[in-house]
Amino acid sequence: MDGAISRNGKRGAVSAICRDKDGKYLGSSAVTFDGLVDAASLEALACSEALALAKDLNLSHVIIGSDCMQVVSDIRKKVLSS
Repeated sequence: MDGAISRNGKRGAVSAICRDKDGKYLGSSAVTFDGLVDAASLEALACSEALALAKDLNLSHVIIGSDCMQVVSDIRKKVLSS
């Protein structure tokens, strides 16, 4: 999963790709957002999109990777405080 900002800086997008443990493609999803161009927000929405994709594919065990330390840190804080 990942988030990105358009070249003109007016639109954001998120995507998620799902593969099994052997790397076989299971499905993917992409969503665009007019006016949303905050990188951390897009990355958080990409995590949410990845979870929605996993649910749509009826997967019960998932691993989500992110390259945005702010989002990873925020998720860890939320999990630890629960």
